Amino acid sequence: MSYYVDLRHGTIAQFEKGDPCRIADFIASRLDRHGRDKTAILCERKVDYGLARMFEAYADVQAALPVRVWRRNEDALAWLRGEIE
Repeated sequence: MSYYVDLRHGTIAQFEKGDPCRIADFIASRLDRHGRDKTAILCERKVDYGLARMFEAYADVQAALPVRVWRRNEDALAWLRGEIE
């Protein structure tokens, strides 16, 4: 199963320093139950994109989670389907 997080009508701008790391650690602690499924995060606002990219980087380094942040819906969906890398 893949996950799609659409933040076009929401925000993660209220995150505090360290929150992206804590979320990645939380997900990593449950990998046995959920596996390493792809997660696409769609952001329009620059602040959300930047915070989500921090999460993407930490998730990759700490837990090898396949998370990608996108600005275009079409790209996010194509990546989830395996059409682009």
